[in-house]
Parts: sequence; structure tokens; C-alpha cells
Amino acid sequence: MERLSLGMKLREFDGSGVKVLQETGFDDSVMAKKLIEHIESEEGQCNAGKGGMGGFTSYFTGEVKVEIKKAHVGLTALEAARVLKISPLLANEQLLSAEQNGYLCRDVTMEGTRFYRNLFVSMFA
Repeated sequence: MERLSLGMKLREFDGSGVKVLQETGFDDSVMAKKLIEHIESEEGQCNAGKGGMGGFTSYFTGEVKVEIKKAHVGLTALEAARVLKISPLLANEQLLSAEQNGYLCRDVTMEGTRFYRNLFVSMFA
């Protein structure tokens, strides 16, 4: 298809072997940035609410202290599929590609796999 200049190409994802048809000009970094924008907007909504505040009373002084916690929001493949408007299988491949390119990092738990903004890379960029 590329040789015929049809504007499409066949892509096979590393590791899984999933094959998809993509536009020739498709760029993984654009999809990764859409995911990061969504994560940041969700974090902004969580941090703007009262859910990020926790208070406690000091045992020694009796003084009430407020601790501000910053929420970090992660995405599952199903949530990413909804955000990107693509299938969950393809969304998972996009999440893995974004992780491989340093945009995201993952946390694998008993509940499943969630992808978060890669704060380690952004600290040194």
C-alpha cells in the first residue's frame, strides 16, 4: 500500500504481533500526548476537589494540621479505548508504545494494569 501511495500502511506491533492498518502519517507520540492530556485533566479535577485534603491533630501540641495530597490518575486499556475511540486491544498497544517511548509507566497489581505519566523522565527532561 505504501508503494502504491494509498496513504495507508500495514503495521505490526512488537511483542504481540497485532497487525493494523494505519495512515502513513500516523505518529505514536500524538496518541501518547492525547493520553497524557487526558490523565492531566483527570488529575486536575481530582486535585481541585476536597478529596486531596486530609487533616490530623498533633498528639503532642493538639494543633490541627492539614496535609495536602496530590492525586495521580492512571489509565487502563479500557479507559484508554474510550478516550482514543479505538478498540481495547489497539488501546493496549498504544499504551505499551507510549511506555516504550518514555511517556508513560505502568503499575501492575492484582486489580490489573494501570498506566501513569512517567514522572521520572519528565524530572530530567
